Amino acid sequence: MPGKYLSGLKRLYTSRKESFSKLGKLHRVFLDNIVTSLLALIVIGFGVGIISSYNLSFRLVESQAEQFARVAVRTLNTARETYSKQVVRRVQARENVSVMAKYHTVEGAIPNPATYTIEVGEALSDRTQGMLFRLYSDYPFPNRIKTGGPQDSFEWDALEYLRKNPTESFHKTEHINNKLTFRYAEAITMNASCVACHNTLAKSPRKDWKIGDVRGVVEVTQPLDSIMLIARDGLRGRLKSKKANGG
Repeated sequence: MPGKYLSGLKRLYTSRKESFSKLGKLHRVFLDNIVTSLLALIVIGFGVGIISSYNLSFRLVESQAEQFARVAVRTLNTARETYSKQVVRRVQARENVSVMAKYHTVEGAIPNPATYTIEVGEALSDRTQGMLFRLYSDYPFPNRIKTGGPQDSFEWDALEYLRKNPTESFHKTEHINNKLTFRYAEAITMNASCVACHNTLAKSPRKDWKIGDVRGVVEVTQPLDSIMLIARDGLRGRLKSKKANGG
C-alpha cells in the first residue's frame, strides 16, 4: 500500500512538473512576443516620427518659399509698372530718346518696360544655385524667340492656367537637376499703356491686345534642398529642447 501511495505521488509530481514546464515555455513565448511587439512598435513609431517631421518641415519650407515668391513677383511687377509710368511715359515726349528692346546699341535709347523687367530678373538670378526670376510669353518678340517663350511643361501649364485664372497663382514643387525646387508663377496682364504700345509696334507678334489680357508670365524658381536641411535641423532642435524642458 505505501508503495502504491509513493508511486501515485511520483506520478503526480512528474505530471505537475511537466505542466509547470509547459507553462514556463508559454510564459517565455508570451514574453518574447511582447518584447518583439514592443520593439516593432518603437521602430514603427520612430519611422512615423521621422516621416511626420519631414512632412512638417516640407510644408513649412514650401509655405516660406511661396511667401517669398509672392513678394518677389509683386516687387518685379511694381518695378515694371513704376518704370513704365514714371520713366517711359516722360521720356517718350523727347525726340532724342527711344524706348526699345535692343536699346544697348542705340545712342540715347532706354529699355522698354518688359526688357527692363527681364534684365532686372536676370540680374537677381543665380543659376549656380538654381534661383531664377524669369518672364516669358507664348507671343515673344523676334529678338527673344529662343528664350522668351515657354521652355518646359510647367511653363506651358502656367500659361494655360493663368490665362483662364489671371488673378490666381500657379505653383509646383519638382526635381530639377536632382534638386528639390519650388516654382511659382503669376500672370502679366495688359494695361492701357501696354496695349497702346504692343498694338502699334512694327515687330509686335500680336496687335489685337485688350486691357486685361494675359501677356505672359513672371516666374520665380527657388531650390529647397538646403532650406529643408536647415528647417529639419531647427525642428529637431526645438523638439529636443521641448523634451528637455519636460514639454
